[in-house]
Amino acid sequence: MANQSSSYPTIVEIEVKQFGDAQHGLKVKRGEDRAITIYHIDPESQAASSELVEGSEILSINGHLAKNSVTRCEEMLDFFTSKLGKFNIIVSVGYRPRGTTFVMAKNTTTKGIFDGVDSCIDGLKLEEERGGRVRIVGVGPGFFSSLKLNKGDDIWTIDGKEVYCIDDARMALKGATGKHISILTYNSFRKVKSAVMNITTARSLTSGKAENITDLYNVHETLGEGAFAVVKKATHKVSGEPYAVKIINRSSLNNDLEAALKEEISILSELNHNHIMKLETVICSISQFYLVTEYLEGGELFDRIVEKSAYTESEAHDCCKIVFEALRYAHRLWVREKNNIDHSLKTVCGTPGYVAPEILRLEKYGTKSDMWSLGVITYILIGGYPPFYADNDKELIRMTKRGNFEFHEEHWGEISQGVKDMISSMLVKDPAKRASASDVLAHPWMNQDKKKLRRISLVRSQERLKAHIARQRLKKAFHGVFFLKQLQAAKLSTGEERQISICQQNTVFAGKKKRCSINL
Repeated sequence: MANQSSSYPTIVEIEVKQFGDAQHGLKVKRGEDRAITIYHIDPESQAASSELVEGSEILSINGHLAKNSVTRCEEMLDFFTSKLGKFNIIVSVGYRPRGTTFVMAKNTTTKGIFDGVDSCIDGLKLEEERGGRVRIVGVGPGFFSSLKLNKGDDIWTIDGKEVYCIDDARMALKGATGKHISILTYNSFRKVKSAVMNITTARSLTSGKAENITDLYNVHETLGEGAFAVVKKATHKVSGEPYAVKIINRSSLNNDLEAALKEEISILSELNHNHIMKLETVICSISQFYLVTEYLEGGELFDRIVEKSAYTESEAHDCCKIVFEALRYAHRLWVREKNNIDHSLKTVCGTPGYVAPEILRLEKYGTKSDMWSLGVITYILIGGYPPFYADNDKELIRMTKRGNFEFHEEHWGEISQGVKDMISSMLVKDPAKRASASDVLAHPWMNQDKKKLRRISLVRSQERLKAHIARQRLKKAFHGVFFLKQLQAAKLSTGEERQISICQQNTVFAGKKKRCSINL
């Protein structure tokens, strides 16, 4: 249980009294995900002697919900301090991911109602799951029916006590002594739902009123086009900051494609890393979706490399480090949000020549499939050509499934052995034996003396990369469409299978078009 408790946020109820003429001694601000957090505690105040810590999220004050409003919190703190000389504050200490709900229930002296029968506690039907979780499977008439508890919620804490089994929930409810009972729940699907619901209207950054895209941004030239969308440059009318706007015609999307788009929006909204493209806002009109993202003007990574007058193994090393760190962040986030479950994805997706063999074998896959794709990209960054290449899709799939590749002596003879060892650890057919992002970041080549790497020229690799890019662009349209049709013929996607890999769709290396902040 000790290991499990560290993953749950804790709720603490504290009484803060007025200290002579001193105020309560707390300053609050808007935190992440609209939370209200404590950012300063006056060391001379009575609050400093309590269990409060900076960064705690305020949930309620004297039984009143904080309502996600800094002004409301400040007013309540000042009011209760001046009128009563004290207040009870309930705070959440620790990370609370989106999808977490806080509920305040009025306590009752009739503790017998919480005895329940088997897994039902006065209308709240619970079920114990593996991993020490208690899930709500039904809410019937009774004490809990008027609260915002939902089927599918996991109960994290009740009255500040962590809940791992139904008996824990029953004991916490019966043992609560305050006027209110605090309940913290989590629903991973609400996180997705809230992100999707946010796209129904545009909100101005200044007025808060619903507006059109042109009310917020000046839209400029086209940056790129695809089968379903066009990307244009835009400038925010208030700040003057440049952005990229992905414009998608709703009429071109069937139900599956629209669900995939909303999943993409949900995933991007969760990511916050310097080397991953940021989603600023989403606007939905009757006819179009507008995804406003960070503007990345660096172009495609491979294009930047072939344009350089010189190219060394040191510069390739810096590129790899950027991508590895972004991928490690995304993988850690994905595993945490999915409750440490990996190898659970089934959607057949990927880019020809980069997709992992387990996906082609129609097996369940997870984060290690991204490491295969990254191994292919690293091979191209260093060698200038792909490890798997064929004139037709059938042979390309066969070669990838076999997983056999080599470092041709005429091209790799002068390249350091360390990077070849690292690439080999990523291009392993068995995902269980394949290196993770953390593994490659700890590899000796990633920590090698940069002076030595600067002396290893990759000019010949540049020439091969230029030829490879030309071939790929010539084949791109036909190759991509035909490849996906082959995969879909093997297995049609269902609603469950639309849960695509967080990293294959949104990390820095997907399609070689995402951020590379290194100065190439």
